[in-house]
Order: sequence, then structure tokens, then C-alpha cells
Amino acid sequence: MRLTRRSARAITLALAACLACPSARAQSSHRTHAVQEARELFRQGLALVQEERWGEALEYFRRSRALAERPSTIFNIGSVLVRIGRMAEAVVALEEFLRVSDPQASEAERREAERLLTEARTARARLTLTLTPNEIGRAHV
Repeated sequence: MRLTRRSARAITLALAACLACPSARAQSSHRTHAVQEARELFRQGLALVQEERWGEALEYFRRSRALAERPSTIFNIGSVLVRIGRMAEAVVALEEFLRVSDPQASEAERREAERLLTEARTARARLTLTLTPNEIGRAHV
């Protein structure tokens, strides 16, 4: 196959542009590293969930999300927020998850998100008082 002068010039210019643009390669490499770090933080968050270390898991999920925006991370943030009773924040996260997730690909997560969202919206503060017999006469509500 023989290249025309015009084709050869176009290829030469394209190669020169690629070689002259190390910042694009550096940005791509940085992005790849950030995604890998986000995955590792996400995995650590999941491990902390298994140990029921909710506050720490939340921090790992948030750090993961700061590096790479993924619906599954948003779902886990909302789920943990429900677990620790931060219902207003949970509603925001779960509504966002439902807005950005793919309905077909995340069907089971979406059903769980809707269940958690209902729970978060209807949560009521509960106060349990335990009084000894001596304190009952002095208690004022």
C-alpha cells in the first residue's frame, strides 16, 4: 500500500502531536493510579463493613468516592449512613445513587437502596429511659 503525500503528512502530524503531549499521558497514568487507589479504599471499606466498623467504613468509602465516582460507592455510603443513624445524609446519598445508577445493571442494589431510603425517611428518634424505683417519683418529662 502506498501512502499519498497528504496521508503521510497527516500521520506525521498526528505522531508529532502525541509525542509532544506528555501531559496527556501523565494525566492518563495519574487517572489510572487514582482508580486503582479508589478500588483499594473501596475494598477496605467493605472489609470494615464486615467487621461492623461503620464509621471507619464510611471514611474509606468517602475517600474512594473522592478519587473515582462510582454508583456502588454512593450506595455503600448511603447504607452505612443508615446504619449509624445519620438519616438525612443517608437520604441524600441514596437518592443520588438511584439517580445515577443503571436500573438494569444494579437492580438488586436499587431495590435495597429503595428499602433503605424508606427506612431513612420514616426513621423516628427513639429515647429509652431506664429508671430505678427510687428515680421514678423524681422523674419529670
